[in-house]
Amino acid sequence: MKFGVFLTTAYYPKWTQEEVFDNTGVYAVEAERLGYDGAWLLEHHFTRFGLTPHPVTLASYILGKTTTLRVGTAVCVLPFYHPLQMAEQVAMVDQLSNGRFDFGVGRGSYQKDFEAFGVDPSKSHVIMREWLDIIKRAWTEDAVEAHSELIDFPPVPLYPTPRVKPHPPIYVVCESPSSTEWVASQGYPMILSWWLEREAIRAQVELYDEVARSHGHDPSKAEHVLSAIACVADSQTEAKDQIRDSLGWWRKVAKEAFLQFEQLRKLDNYEFVLRRWEDQVLAGQGDPDAGERATLERLLDLNLIGTPDECVEKIQDIFDTTGVRHFVVGFEGAGDRARTLESMRRFAQEVIPRAHEGVGTRIGVQ
Repeated sequence: MKFGVFLTTAYYPKWTQEEVFDNTGVYAVEAERLGYDGAWLLEHHFTRFGLTPHPVTLASYILGKTTTLRVGTAVCVLPFYHPLQMAEQVAMVDQLSNGRFDFGVGRGSYQKDFEAFGVDPSKSHVIMREWLDIIKRAWTEDAVEAHSELIDFPPVPLYPTPRVKPHPPIYVVCESPSSTEWVASQGYPMILSWWLEREAIRAQVELYDEVARSHGHDPSKAEHVLSAIACVADSQTEAKDQIRDSLGWWRKVAKEAFLQFEQLRKLDNYEFVLRRWEDQVLAGQGDPDAGERATLERLLDLNLIGTPDECVEKIQDIFDTTGVRHFVVGFEGAGDRARTLESMRRFAQEVIPRAHEGVGTRIGVQ
C-alpha cells in the first residue's frame, strides 16, 4: 500500500496567507520524515478553498525542500493552460526533481474560473482530452503539432524533455461513467474522490477494468489513487469534533465557487454532478441546510476519521471493496498546525504499518 498527504493550502479564516504557506512547507518536510510516499497538491482560483493557483509552482518548492518525497498534482486543470507550456513546465520539474513528479489532471468545475479565463465549460472535457494528448505527444515525439477547431500550431520540438521515460506518470480525476470510460480507454489510472461511497467507487473500478481490457490495457497495472480526509484521535467523537467545523467551512466555500445549479442544468457534460447535487437536496427533504448537515455527517463516517483501530478498519474495508491500495490523505481539517502534525504522526505510526501488514488479509484490530 501507498500513503501520501494532501496539501490543500486552504485559507481558513483564522490563518494569514503567510501561515498557510509556512504550514504547507512544514507539513511536506514532516511527511517525508514520517515516511509518507508523496504529497499531492490542489489547484484553485479566486477562492479561499485553496491558495494554489499554479500547483506546478508549489510542487517545485516542495520538491526543493525534500529529497525522496514524490509530489503530485490533484489536479492541474488543463483547460486553463496552453498545452505546450504545461508540457514544458512539467518536463522541467521532472528533470529538476530527478523524476519525483506525478502529473494529475482534470477539467475543472468552478464557475468563476471558466468565466475569468474565458473557457467554455461545455467544452471542458473535450479540451482536457485534446490537451492531454498534445502534452503526451510533446513528451514522446521529436516534434509535435496540432490542427483542430480548438488549437493550431506548427511542428515544434519540446525542450527540456522529461527525465522519466517515456513520460512522467499521468493520473486523471474522474467521477462520472463517461469520464471513467475515457480514462480507461487510455489506460491512465484514476484519482478517485473522498466523497464517494465504497460501492460507488467499486462500480467505478469495475467499469474501468472492463473498458480497459477492451482497449488492450491491463487494469491491474493501473494504480488508482483514492483521496481521503483523516483525523486520528483517542475516540471517534473527539476526531469528528476536531474536524467537523473545518470540513463544514471547506465544503461551504467550495460550494460557493462551484458551478451553480442553474449552470449545471445547461451543461450536458456535468450531468453526473447535477444528479449528485439533486440527491443531496433530496437527502434534506427539500431543506438545503438539513441536506448539508446530513452530507457532512456522512463524510465524517465515510472518511478516515476516528481512532487508529477505526482508521485501519476503514482502510481494510476500502481495500476489500474496491481493491485500491494508494491513499492520499488530508489532515489539515484538524484545525491548527500542532494538531495536524500530531494526526499525521499518529496515522504514520499507528495506522500505516498495520495497513501494510493487512493487504490481502483481514487486519486484526488490537
